[in-house]
Amino acid sequence: MCADLIRLLVILFLCTAVCPVVWCSITFLPLRVYDSVLTRCTVYETLNMAEHAPVVPNPTPVHGIRAPQALVLDKNTAENWKTFKQKWGNYFIITHLAQQTEEYQVALLLHTLGDDALKVYNGFTFDTPAADRTVKNILDKFDEFAIGEVNESYERFIFNQRNQKEGESFENFNASIRTLIKTCN
Repeated sequence: MCADLIRLLVILFLCTAVCPVVWCSITFLPLRVYDSVLTRCTVYETLNMAEHAPVVPNPTPVHGIRAPQALVLDKNTAENWKTFKQKWGNYFIITHLAQQTEEYQVALLLHTLGDDALKVYNGFTFDTPAADRTVKNILDKFDEFAIGEVNESYERFIFNQRNQKEGESFENFNASIRTLIKTCN
């Protein structure tokens, strides 16, 4: 019994010092002692992690981060829209816009879209009044406008016509093919 007690104390010391549950899986202890050690180690680990958990302050908007460039509506509107939407998503996260009011988020998005895209936005018809619009509603409408329905036959044709250009690296060609393949089934 004394040897078991010494083993138990050694294991408890190891659990409290290092605190991985792995130290508690020593099989030479009787089952009731093992369960006791495992429970104490797990409880200690939970308390220790909660006590030393990093405190994350309430994030404030980051200043100095530029908003995405205005959306360019030209012959490649779909690709420009996809790029703008990706940049907007990153900007939304970096600047903690989720903490702002929906009205502020919508105003900032419309401002960032630029003049040409704002004219397009003004031509959209929404199911909700202007005061109830969300960023998601606006992004969805621009998805419909810029991307629309994909013509799979045309997309396959474009994919099959794509050849590696002279002097083009394989990595660039491969990236281009991967982009093209996303729109054909």
